[in-house]
Amino acid sequence: MDYANAKKGIRRIFIGEILALISIITAVIAMIHMFVKGRPLNSAASFVSANTSSGGLFFLSSAIALAAFILTIVGISNASKDETNFKNAMAALFVSIIANIAQSAVTGRGALVEGLFIFVGTFCEFLVTYYVVSGTLNLARAVHDRDVQVTGLATLKLILIFYAVILVLDVLATVLSAKQAFAAGTIVNFLAVIVSLVAGLIYFRLLNQARQML
Repeated sequence: MDYANAKKGIRRIFIGEILALISIITAVIAMIHMFVKGRPLNSAASFVSANTSSGGLFFLSSAIALAAFILTIVGISNASKDETNFKNAMAALFVSIIANIAQSAVTGRGALVEGLFIFVGTFCEFLVTYYVVSGTLNLARAVHDRDVQVTGLATLKLILIFYAVILVLDVLATVLSAKQAFAAGTIVNFLAVIVSLVAGLIYFRLLNQARQML
């Protein structure tokens, strides 16, 4: 079978992941700058202030993340024509979009409500990653690529662990924000970003291998 769609899709997801990692690194730099300035990110107003004082790094991170998101959508759509798990990833991606829109709509209306949508969005992000990895594994089995199979299985296990940690950190950050412990909440959010970066690097390694197998 010709897996031309999957090949094109995985390459686009790979490029999207490069941009996503750049976005996370930019966000980490911006958050470190925020810590140095002593400005905990606890409201839309403080976000604007932190973005201004960091030379626009928060805005830059968001812009790069948007570009990564669009490439990922296109890539998953391409790959879904050859592998069913990418269709599942697309469904999870759309739920993630709805959760992010809902989160924006309830910003400032209570940390618990906002935290709920953050949790849902993160969980959907995990599902997207899980299904992309699973789909990649199925393709590796189909073309008998043993190396990608081994990396894919290891990636699945590590992704489960790292996203479990991220979800726990999301819950903790929400509780701290609800108690108005904004400085502590910001630190927890920072840790979640660092864990996301590590998970992204693991995911990136698999995509880098997989884009060459088809």
